[in-house]
Amino acid sequence: MIDINKERPPVEVEKLNHDEDTLDFFDTYFQHNFRWTYNMGHPNDNKYFCSDYTVDGLYVQQDPFVKRIWQKACAKFNIHPLSKVGRCYLLGQTQGLDGPWHDDYDVNENPNIRTLLYYPIFNPHRKHKGTQFKFENEDEVEIQEVPYEQDSAVFFDAGVTHRGLSTTDTKSLRVSLVWQCIDVNIQMKHCFEDTCGNDERLDKLSQSKLIKYL
Repeated sequence: MIDINKERPPVEVEKLNHDEDTLDFFDTYFQHNFRWTYNMGHPNDNKYFCSDYTVDGLYVQQDPFVKRIWQKACAKFNIHPLSKVGRCYLLGQTQGLDGPWHDDYDVNENPNIRTLLYYPIFNPHRKHKGTQFKFENEDEVEIQEVPYEQDSAVFFDAGVTHRGLSTTDTKSLRVSLVWQCIDVNIQMKHCFEDTCGNDERLDKLSQSKLIKYL
C-alpha cells in the first residue's frame, strides 16, 4: 500500500518537456478537436465548458495524444500508467468563468487518491489564470496558486479544496486536461479501464447513443 498523500507534497508541478512543434500543435488541437458542451457546474455556480469526446466520437482518454501526455506525466511523477483513473475529460473556461471551490474525493473514504491536470494551451501573457488550492490550518487559511503555464502538469491530493480560475483572453479557451481520482494502489489490466468522463448522465450509455446524443 502506497500512502501517497503522506509521502508526497499535497501539490506537485512538473514540466513534461514536449518540443516546440508539439506544443504549437497542442494549442490548436485541444481547443478545436473536441466536442464542447456548456452545461457543467453546480446550479449555484458558474457553468463552464466540458468535453468528454473528440470530434470523431472517441472518449477523451482514447485520444492518442491524451494517452501520450498521460504516459509522460506518469513517468515524471513516478506513478504506474495502469493506475486506476476515475474520470478523464477536458475543462474549458472563458472570461469570467472561475470555477467553484471544491474537492474531488472524500479522504475519509480513501486517503490515497490524487488528481492530475495538464495545461496544453499557449499562455505567453498570463491571460489564462492558474489553479488555486486552499489549505485550512486552525484559524488560518492559506491560498496557493499554481500558474497556468503551457506543458505544466499538476499532480495533487484529491481531497485538497481547489478551483480553476478563468481567463482574460477573448480569443483563446483556457483548457485543462483532467485525470480525476487516480488510485495508485490499484492497477488495471488495460490503461483507462473503467474510466469515464465528467458527465455522469452519460456514463452508462453506449458509444453509439453518445455520438447521437451529442
